[in-house]
Amino acid sequence: MFRRKKKNLAGPDLLTELPLALPSEEGDVLLTCKPEVVDNLRRMITRIMQTEEFPAKLALISSLRGEGVTYISRAMATVMAHDLARSVCIVDLNWQFPSEPLVPTHQSYGLAAALAGQATVDEIIVRTGKPNLAWVPAGEIDMPSRPIVARSSALAEVINELSQQFDHLLFDVPAILSSSDSIALASLADASCMVIKHGVTSIENVRLALDDVNHLRILGVLMNQVNLQTPSLLLRFIPQA
Repeated sequence: MFRRKKKNLAGPDLLTELPLALPSEEGDVLLTCKPEVVDNLRRMITRIMQTEEFPAKLALISSLRGEGVTYISRAMATVMAHDLARSVCIVDLNWQFPSEPLVPTHQSYGLAAALAGQATVDEIIVRTGKPNLAWVPAGEIDMPSRPIVARSSALAEVINELSQQFDHLLFDVPAILSSSDSIALASLADASCMVIKHGVTSIENVRLALDDVNHLRILGVLMNQVNLQTPSLLLRFIPQA
């Protein structure tokens, strides 16, 4: 007799999610979220909402550059806008390395223009094909001014105005170990999540970054390119609320 092979319960056999696309107002695809990303983000969002309300302002942070903060923030916003029927806005706070435009056809001077008094908050909001999902680009701020802006009341006021227009803001924050401004920017949120690129980021760098933000509320770790779970080795480094 042949023994029937057991299915891998954690494998792709049972993955029923479909890719989730974010369209532009013209109908072009701005972003496609892979099924495994959609599934993992849905699990994380559900886990949070089982015990509390999802934060109105969430910062996505990382220890080093290139760990996928921009992609995860955009994918999370897409999933939230689709599933929760709430309004979501991605706010790019990375003046060090601004992200590629989410909506390439839309010209916006971004958050920097509002802070300089050159545009209103309404004018810097870039709409997508989902009525409840928008994006605010970072714009350009010269290096000497960035520490001042990151800690300014003007930035806090613009964030507050955006909060009045959207149910949730997701902050795309520069890497913690690359700039002390990142700590001030993450402090503008109600909570933070650490994004880690699986197989690339060292535990030591994660520990150093989490030490820098140990005064903040950390919801957990998002493993980029692998199941979004918090490895047991990292649990002891995450401050508990």
